Amino acid sequence: MKFWGASEEILTACQEAVEEDFIVWPENWDIVVAFLAVATQWNAVCMATMSSVRLHWLGLNYAAVRARFPAMSEATFQGLQIMEVAARAELNSANG
Repeated sequence: MKFWGASEEILTACQEAVEEDFIVWPENWDIVVAFLAVATQWNAVCMATMSSVRLHWLGLNYAAVRARFPAMSEATFQGLQIMEVAARAELNSANG
């Protein structure tokens, strides 16, 4: 996160949140931070029938991800894709 310009205050707050709420292995930290930073960059389509409307989540907008993190390593990007697949499955299962 320091690489992306996070202040010491933010770094401390994130570390405290991790210690209190959940554990992220150190080797996955950058992936989790990147995933949270692009959480608003999902592509989705609206699917409607006569009786219901729902969103179907397609995946992250990779152009937006690369724009936000132009220096992201390939390993971090691959980790982000793993999180994306898991999140997409959850999002779409929650939508019925």
